[in-house]
Amino acid sequence: MVLAPIFLCLTMGSTDCQYFSSTTVPPTDTSPPATWDGVWTAGDYAKLSTNPGSFTYHIALGAQVIAVSSGIDGGGVRKVTMATDESWTCCSGNICSGTESLSAPTIATQNGSIGATVSNGVWTGLSVQAHGPCNPGYTLSFYRFAWTTTAEDFHGNKATGSTQQIVYP
Repeated sequence: MVLAPIFLCLTMGSTDCQYFSSTTVPPTDTSPPATWDGVWTAGDYAKLSTNPGSFTYHIALGAQVIAVSSGIDGGGVRKVTMATDESWTCCSGNICSGTESLSAPTIATQNGSIGATVSNGVWTGLSVQAHGPCNPGYTLSFYRFAWTTTAEDFHGNKATGSTQQIVYP
């Protein structure tokens, strides 16, 4: 399958990926990068989308996947930011308690300047597992991990993708 080699991206650095290539940072660039988001599980992408597309991936309780954010630009990507939030609801009978958690963004960068040879892409990712620190006697009834990717090139052009989400049930 064509997407299977992307696994190499997950095992190497943020600019090393079979789908990325070397490029030279141009003197001018007015186009923003493209953002790509995906859910990696069992050695392949279960979901993959570029801006402005969005998706919802349904995860089984206890399953683990990787949420991936990336940016690609012909003149190189300087930074990718993955902004996330997580929420869950735990219930005991008809009594439920909800929690929402915001996290510091996950950022991947590469150095470079006009005329430098850089990668045309940068990626980052986070492991996601449907869970909730539920109190004794409560069980997880809902879980949501959502993220938005922002990619920036070496000339300050930015693109922000749509919000993606992983949910249980």
